[in-house]
Amino acid sequence: MTIWAICARLAMVVVTFTHTNGGVAAEWKPERNVEIIVGSAPGSGQDVTARQMQKIWQDNGFLTVPQIIVNKPGAGGAIGWDYLARHAGDAHYLATVSPPMLANQILGKTRETLADITPLALLNQTYVTFSVKSDHVLKSIGELTQRLTKDPFSVTFGFATALGNAMHVTGAIYVKALGLDAREMKTVVFNASSTAMTNVMGGHVDVLITTFSTIGSNARAGKLRVLGVAAPNRQVGTFANVPTFRESGVDVVFSNWLGVVGAKSLTPSQIAYWDSLLAKTTSSSDWQKAMADVQQEPTYLPSQEMKRFLEREREQYRAVLTELRLSK
Repeated sequence: MTIWAICARLAMVVVTFTHTNGGVAAEWKPERNVEIIVGSAPGSGQDVTARQMQKIWQDNGFLTVPQIIVNKPGAGGAIGWDYLARHAGDAHYLATVSPPMLANQILGKTRETLADITPLALLNQTYVTFSVKSDHVLKSIGELTQRLTKDPFSVTFGFATALGNAMHVTGAIYVKALGLDAREMKTVVFNASSTAMTNVMGGHVDVLITTFSTIGSNARAGKLRVLGVAAPNRQVGTFANVPTFRESGVDVVFSNWLGVVGAKSLTPSQIAYWDSLLAKTTSSSDWQKAMADVQQEPTYLPSQEMKRFLEREREQYRAVLTELRLSK
């Protein structure tokens, strides 16, 4: 072999090595439209948060390619997850994620699992509350506890929109903490939070299980009395006077949360891009204000921590739903 042939082969090795490793080191960024898939209708909590995120990206120039909100409501979120699944490996597709994704897997309503997505970020959470109409005889979590302990069937709980969601699970955890059988909890499931709230204010249901973001205006207007919040600490602002369940002697902490995921099989470079952008988004003053306006608590977690968070939440939901004999 001549010296020229040897040099030529060495050059090919160098080029191949550079090309192979350059692909790993290269920074990914969007090159065309980014779609944010929302598995619920326009105006829903997930939709509002997705549009707030989109607005911050546009107003601050965080993302230079167009962003499109794609609403895929129906079938317990399955339509949206099926749409995302068709774009494996493509980081131009994001989706909002909330507890129903985990619950629906356990309930057998959807076939997608955590293996079918790439966790990217936890965005926010809002802690679950118990409320009654303003002139209800119950005035605290302590009084509710006493009443249930004496007669578990004397109180009716109402929530939206499905068995096994964050509201139902919070109620079940609370009832179990009292040493009662969570399966005997009297529940009424409504098709919308507004309907559940109307029935509680009308005296047809005793306790409304929901969040501050849902009851805010009616609670401020004195139409609802908030008995307690399932938060680790009292909330700031308007509802700072609402005691936690722990203060009332019941160790219950539970929230309704929202995050962002991508399709499965995203590369480390793609994940790193969204880690950086979502961290910048959630640390902005615009985001902090937007969350405060809708009674949401900014609770950012990056991709790896979000993955562990989802795994913990899944096991907690599985344990409660199995005890309720709802798991499949």
